[in-house]
Amino acid sequence: DIANDVPYWNPTLYDILGLDPTQPATIEKALDRFDEGARARIQQMMQDAIEKNEPYDYVEEIERPDGTRAKCRGTGRTTVDSSGRPTHLYGSFQIVD
Repeated sequence: DIANDVPYWNPTLYDILGLDPTQPATIEKALDRFDEGARARIQQMMQDAIEKNEPYDYVEEIERPDGTRAKCRGTGRTTVDSSGRPTHLYGSFQIVD
């Protein structure tokens, strides 16, 4: 929910990121798993999705709290209301080989 800044994560995303599912989801918590360069690229892609209604697709490496690393793919797109304003940003996030 873009207007209210309320993300929803399914339990698998918490597991992939190594985060506690009893804690509220935030984009910042997810982005903290990426190195600085990847974080900037992903933030730009998400911003472009919201501002320009452009889908995104990336493959980047994360580091979990226990120090393990994993290559992950993230995809996303926005939905817009009848006036063209973005309402939601939907996506998927998975480990890839």
